[in-house]
Amino acid sequence: MLAGEQEFPLAPLAVPPPVSENTFQASPAALHTVPSVGLFVDRARLARPDFILTEANADAIAEICRRLEGVPLALEMAAAWVRTLSPAHIATRVSQRVHELHSRRRDLPNRHRSLRAVVEWSWELLTPELRNFLAAMSVVRGGWTSNAAESIYGSDALEFVAQLQEHSLLLRTEPTNECGDEERYRFLEPVREWGLEKLGENPSMRHTAYTRHADFFLQLAESFCRSQQTATSATLFALDVENCVAALNWFVQAGTRRMLDGVRMATYLADYWKWRGLYALSYQMLSEAITGYRDAISPSGKLEIASPPDSQLVLAEGLHAASDVARYTGHLEEARRSILEAQAIYTALNKLLEVARCEGEQGTLAMERGELSVATKHFQSALEISRQTNNTHILSVALLCMGGVAHEQGNWETARSCYSEALTLFQERGDLFRCVCILLNQSTLALQENLPDEAQNHVEESLDLAIRMENPRLAANVIATGAAVAARKGLASRAVCLFGAADEIIAQTKAPLLPTEARDRDLATGGNDWLNALTPAQIAQAQAQGRAMTLPQAAAFVHER
Repeated sequence: MLAGEQEFPLAPLAVPPPVSENTFQASPAALHTVPSVGLFVDRARLARPDFILTEANADAIAEICRRLEGVPLALEMAAAWVRTLSPAHIATRVSQRVHELHSRRRDLPNRHRSLRAVVEWSWELLTPELRNFLAAMSVVRGGWTSNAAESIYGSDALEFVAQLQEHSLLLRTEPTNECGDEERYRFLEPVREWGLEKLGENPSMRHTAYTRHADFFLQLAESFCRSQQTATSATLFALDVENCVAALNWFVQAGTRRMLDGVRMATYLADYWKWRGLYALSYQMLSEAITGYRDAISPSGKLEIASPPDSQLVLAEGLHAASDVARYTGHLEEARRSILEAQAIYTALNKLLEVARCEGEQGTLAMERGELSVATKHFQSALEISRQTNNTHILSVALLCMGGVAHEQGNWETARSCYSEALTLFQERGDLFRCVCILLNQSTLALQENLPDEAQNHVEESLDLAIRMENPRLAANVIATGAAVAARKGLASRAVCLFGAADEIIAQTKAPLLPTEARDRDLATGGNDWLNALTPAQIAQAQAQGRAMTLPQAAAFVHER
């Protein structure tokens, strides 16, 4: 830069939010306000004057703008193809072959005639050191911090970051309250794809970059898992989950030498996915990682007795996590086998606190089977160890579980006392997941005691927490409890509608209704007599109305008094 020169960075245009965000609908009216869409439509009309944004092509145009990340030149190139292809076909081509986009304008220099030419021209202007840095950092998906750059490339990373910004090949995202206090950097996808192509030409550099990438994000995932998890920390970690999954895949592909790290990473990710309610994904990833590790270490698929203690401990933690997600996805027998194997390893390693956690999990599984006496035995064992070791976390979990047993046995006074003590401990720890679980139990208990207003208060508080956690599966349980409150109040149509909304959300998460959850619904509603107030046609209509609701719409309906 020259002395006195001021730089005004030209950022890509804003793009439509991802389709997974229920707050945004890809309707023509909404899309017209998005700058990248406006540019695409404007340039499309130059190629085909009768082109308009419609309900039929809105989703495709939104996807084109997202895939091209709002880059004006790329949008202009894509828009020119509306003379030949539909927006849906353009979206498919852009998703598969973004580098093949090219312009039909004859007044452009050669270097601006295609995205590939633009990136190649920029690449040729870089020094060899800058090219190596760009290629190495292309292994990172999405954004990354300066700490990640230094860990993956080395101490010169920050200087190279600054130089790539000067070449307009790197974007910087300012820190926000939701995403931590560090700047994040990212390549536009065409630049990253070019870097990956160049990295593939150097096998040694490629191996080093992917290994350092995997090691860095393994440490990041462990830090998240071992720390006190909050809505803020989960939102921050979510920015790097895609990279953690890529690291997990790298460990698995690396073979026996890194398989154990694959189990470790899958275990850490399971903790995050449980927070978000993604039980089916967690179950799949953990199952594949543990099976791969078993196959790699022993033809029998079992860990040898002589295996190092650290290896045994990692496998036990993976099995414990696998048991948890297997239960949430309805694989109860598999969950039982996993927790028994985990507890056997913990016992052999004299890990008393982990044994207590396994006792609690076994008790929970017994509850799912309706074996209350067996569950009580396991919970009491966990409670005894927690008091011996003065561990408040295991104590709070044991109290929650003992309250659940007392609740099902009809001992409401004991249940209320256990829930109250456990809730205080979980609130002190910031454990939002279990706070929601207790508030739901308290709501059901209030309904059984004919206190619907108290139950409604618990529902609203727990729903706010579940939404804050971005956990749709947990939110569905809360919405179902809100439906039970409506049933108890004689609002049959409202109840059916909310049950329909809850069931649709549960179906979308692919985590089935568990036996204890079904029993809780029966306890909360007091049976099905309340349905007699509606005709079959009215029930069907209310169910359809609920199933058509988005999660934000259902949540707003729960809060209506």
